[in-house]
Amino acid sequence: VIREELKEALPGIVREATAKQVLTIEEVSRLTGYSKRHLQYLRDNYKDELPYSKHGRKITYHRADVMAFLNKNYVKAREY
Repeated sequence: VIREELKEALPGIVREATAKQVLTIEEVSRLTGYSKRHLQYLRDNYKDELPYSKHGRKITYHRADVMAFLNKNYVKAREY
């Protein structure tokens, strides 16, 4: 039983361990489904909600911050 659970969980664990930890705007856009313009709106109006770093003109996000933002705003669907 444990072996099967591990077999199912392993691809996700490996994928997360090897994922990039610092993401560009384009990568965050693909990950979240938000447009680049909406990400700019979040940066301008909700700085504390989705932290980012600015290096000159380049903006990056930490994957953990993006995932925390998505999980914080997750709404569970009602069961019928």
